Amino acid sequence: MKSKLLLYYAKHRFVAAVVGAIFLFVFSAGGLVVANGETLEPNDSHVISLYVDGDELSIPSRAKTVGDFLTNAKIEVGEFDSVEPDRSQVIDSDLFRVRITRARPYTIRDGQKEYVSLSAHTSARLIAESAGLDLKPADSVEFLPLTLEDITTLGRVVEIVRSKQITLTLYGAPQIIHTNSDTVGDLLTELGISPAPDDQLSPARETVLTESMQVFVNRNGIKVVTEEIIIDPPVEYVQDESLTMGSSVTRDPGTPGKKIVIYEIITENESEISRKELSSVVVEQPRTKIVARGRAAGQIGAEREQLMLLAGISPEEFAAVNYIIGQESGWCATKWQGQWGRCPDFYEELHSVYDNIGYGLCQSTPPHKMESYGEDWRTNAITQLKWCYSYMKKYGSAVAAADFKQCLGECFSTRTNKTEFKRTPWF
Repeated sequence: MKSKLLLYYAKHRFVAAVVGAIFLFVFSAGGLVVANGETLEPNDSHVISLYVDGDELSIPSRAKTVGDFLTNAKIEVGEFDSVEPDRSQVIDSDLFRVRITRARPYTIRDGQKEYVSLSAHTSARLIAESAGLDLKPADSVEFLPLTLEDITTLGRVVEIVRSKQITLTLYGAPQIIHTNSDTVGDLLTELGISPAPDDQLSPARETVLTESMQVFVNRNGIKVVTEEIIIDPPVEYVQDESLTMGSSVTRDPGTPGKKIVIYEIITENESEISRKELSSVVVEQPRTKIVARGRAAGQIGAEREQLMLLAGISPEEFAAVNYIIGQESGWCATKWQGQWGRCPDFYEELHSVYDNIGYGLCQSTPPHKMESYGEDWRTNAITQLKWCYSYMKKYGSAVAAADFKQCLGECFSTRTNKTEFKRTPWF
């Protein structure tokens, strides 16, 4: 099994290296621009920004989708490799970003068992889960530091330390708990449970916990009910230069936690008249959700619809907004008026923001007008879109603004009421 995985891993590493060398050669060969056996023309091709394990290549292509691009460029993607965006995503702009993360081999140790797996994940827990191992929230999953004994292992070592399953009965309400605590007292401290002086605890606090042990906290003469509450996972944001500023991709969805609240029921004539909280216990800790946020501010490709939604633009107006911004900047958030041939990945201070010169997605003139929608207007595509959309609505809607812009070159000669179109200049 290990030998097959090694061959698989080596094969795909070799393919990636060969593809990179070929494209670097093509682009250094005296200005010859050829891809997939075809000479590319500006009107039917796009330049793809391909990120493979941190390395970036610029590749011209006529491909319509990400899947077509990978096929036409003969870039082999393995079963366990990750591709962002999805293969079905339409390529409709220059510097369209495609991110490939190659799967790597890992050795997973689960007690006395050992597994070898390939994964494109970087999280130890996701690597183990992708290998088909069932994990409890309390199970410890960590990368082990490399030692001399691990030289013969395949890839980094992921170690799983299984938690113990305990049945904890609180005031008559049983709960299944997974814990790494050593004793009954440690378990109560971990869960934040402080029994009252007249409560009965069994077994004693110093008792060592073992798998499937039952622990009881009781109080005589009370009636209880329990309420289960789902805890949303916290969110951690990481920066990714292969994504456009303002866009995001979930790299780890995380998992929700669970809290149990136990109430004592106060009755009168066998009817509930009130309830008092006895205990609140987090029986499953939530796992953090990891979201990658884009840092590159320049060319926007696959993220357009996501960014328009975040800017408050309705899907019915996507086509109109797409047309206007395509005409103004070609969806380049860092382009200055008169800047041709490229879209800078990051903001360049070529002019004063108070000069009468256009900048950004909608070529705001002067640029500082976008500041009313956020101090990050120089690089944040969402902030720029909010300003763009507000300007489009001066025409009644984005659709009306697109109609006006489309008619600028062809309608003046045929329309009799030209003052309607001259009323507001376009940006």
